Amino acid sequence: MGLWVEPRLEKLQSSVRQDQAARVNVAQVAGDALAACADREPKPELEGPPAPLWVSIDREKLTMAVTHAIRNAQEATEAGGRVMVRVSREGPKAVIVIEDTGVGMAQDFVRDQLFKPFQSTKGAKGMGIGAYQIRETVRAAAGEVEVESERGRGTVVRMILPLVETPMAADRLAEAERIGTGHASVSDDADILGDAPEA
Repeated sequence: MGLWVEPRLEKLQSSVRQDQAARVNVAQVAGDALAACADREPKPELEGPPAPLWVSIDREKLTMAVTHAIRNAQEATEAGGRVMVRVSREGPKAVIVIEDTGVGMAQDFVRDQLFKPFQSTKGAKGMGIGAYQIRETVRAAAGEVEVESERGRGTVVRMILPLVETPMAADRLAEAERIGTGHASVSDDADILGDAPEA
């Protein structure tokens, strides 16, 4: 059995490597994932930041991770429940939260088994096999995933990613280095860490 599982694990790990990492606006990714899940009940609700939050990650893989987390939440939640997606900034981090009012999972399962590859909780309408891919996708971008859940009270998934400078701020810093001024014309650290207007 080990000879069969090991190639599957290697294939799974290779699928989450950040082969096309780029600066990505987290709010846009959340919006794309929300749109992909809008045909299912309960319809997910989005709360986003007033300004873009930039991270360095493979956009397609992050979109897939957020989409998978939303669909898991929908599967675990009755039609009359709620699935909420929130995007916010916490210091130097961008945070994507997927919260549902569904059936939830046992805390020992979350702690000991949820993130093991090939684990599935679909019979109990839990996070399923995708939890491993979600965490590895985020970890490949120097981030982390946190899950809080309780049976009968729903689940909260937090994807935490380090912010990077915006494309505009990066260009200003590069120009400053080129002309030897030692500083860039940015208003404050918020511009560098993701609060600058989109180009």
